Amino acid sequence: IVRHVGRRSGRTYTTPVVAFARGGTLFVPLPYSWDVDWVRNLQAASGGQLTWKRRTFSVGAPSIVAAADVLPRLSPFIRLGCRTIGVRQFLKVSPARTSRGAHTGGSTSVVVQGRMA
Repeated sequence: IVRHVGRRSGRTYTTPVVAFARGGTLFVPLPYSWDVDWVRNLQAASGGQLTWKRRTFSVGAPSIVAAADVLPRLSPFIRLGCRTIGVRQFLKVSPARTSRGAHTGGSTSVVVQGRMA
C-alpha cells in the first residue's frame, strides 16, 4: 500500500501496489503508466517511507525505469505476469533502513509484502 499526500490537497491517500525487491532496490510495476497521482505525489515529495516486515525505511529518489531493464531480474513467473498485463515501466526506489517497530507514519509511505533481496 502506498500512502501519499496529495500535491495540491495535502490530504493523505492510500493506494495498493505490488513491489519486488532485488539487490536492495524495490521495483513497483506500473501497469497504468507513470502518469498516475500516487506516482506523481511520491516523485513530488522526492521520496517518503517504506514499511516492510515491521521495519520502516526512508525511500528516496523515485525514478521510472523501462520494463526491459527490470524484467530480466525477476523470476520467469513474475516476468510472464508483467508481460501479460502489459507492464512497460516500473517505479524504482532505494530504501535505507531508518527504524524498527511498527510504521511510524510520515507524509508518504510504501507498504509491501515480500522478502528484501
